[in-house]
Amino acid sequence: MRFIKPSKKFYSLLMSVWMGFDSTSLAKLDFRSYHDSVKDRIGLMKWKEEFKDAVSQFYQVAKEEYDKIREENGASSLEVSDYTAFFTNVKNRLLDTWNENIVFKIKESSS
Repeated sequence: MRFIKPSKKFYSLLMSVWMGFDSTSLAKLDFRSYHDSVKDRIGLMKWKEEFKDAVSQFYQVAKEEYDKIREENGASSLEVSDYTAFFTNVKNRLLDTWNENIVFKIKESSS
C-alpha cells in the first residue's frame, strides 16, 4: 500500500514566499502576486500547473488567518509574537483540509 502525505518541503516553500513579503503589504496581497512569486521561486522549468490548486488553497488559508489575527489585534500588520499563532493556525487548517479531502476519501473508497 502506498501512503500519500503532503510535501513538507513544498508547504515550507509556500510559507517562505509568504513571509518574504513586507509585513505591511501582506494585508493587501492578492493571489496573482503571491502565485507569481511562488512560480518565480520554484522556477519555470520545475513549475507544473498542478501546483496552482495547492498554491491557491495555501494562499486562501494564510490570507484568512493573517487577516483574522490582524483584525483581532486592531493592527495593520502582525507583531512578531503573533506569528506563532499564525503558523499553527495555517498548519492545522491545511492538515484538516488534507485529512478531509484525501485521507477520508481514500478510506471511504477502500471500504
